[in-house]
Amino acid sequence: MKEQCSRQTEIVKALRSASPETSELDHLSDCEGCRDAVAADDFMRQLDVEPLVTHRLPDASLLWLKAQLLQNQESGARLTRRLLVVQYLPLGIVAVLWSVLLSWKWKTVYEGLQHFSFERFVSSSALGSNPLPMSVLLMFAVMLGLTVIVTLQGVFAEE
Repeated sequence: MKEQCSRQTEIVKALRSASPETSELDHLSDCEGCRDAVAADDFMRQLDVEPLVTHRLPDASLLWLKAQLLQNQESGARLTRRLLVVQYLPLGIVAVLWSVLLSWKWKTVYEGLQHFSFERFVSSSALGSNPLPMSVLLMFAVMLGLTVIVTLQGVFAEE
């Protein structure tokens, strides 16, 4: 560690003045402690002129409002995810019901569609002998109604 010179304060004050004496300049060139003191004084003067923080900190109430807004947005996003599950769950249930109905009654549906013609359907409806049993037609009508209701509910929920 460098020893402190007894003339440091005097040399620093002299250099701050407009015209330092030659003896002070000679001492400055010989004394390392005084050169360090002058460098430290210059650095401290620059800090006084140029502030370290160049921007202002935001107001605390503004920070609090932003935090509240972010918290509300996060809770809204969680609620939206739950609502999407509730919105798409009925569509999944209807799709499963359609697959169960079609696989359960596939043989009857397949035979009815192989021999299907509109004229025969109209004439057999009048006579009461449908190619598809009435229970299957009723299940299809119920499933079609459920499909329409769930689809419309999804469309209106997005608006």
